Amino acid sequence: MSIDQIARRASASKVTIYRRWAGKEALVWYRLLFTGKPLDREFVEDTVDRFLLPLFRSWSGQES
Repeated sequence: MSIDQIARRASASKVTIYRRWAGKEALVWYRLLFTGKPLDREFVEDTVDRFLLPLFRSWSGQES
């Protein structure tokens, strides 16, 4: 999910999103750690595929 899509779903501008969070990674961590809201399947799959797996692979020395 892109910042454009996030802004559209939140009925906000990209400027508003970036004013609050430094980038998509910060927004993901905020959502995971602080909101307490249930996570929808699309958000979870996108987070795991685009952020967590590459992060874990880089920590383990494996590049995809």
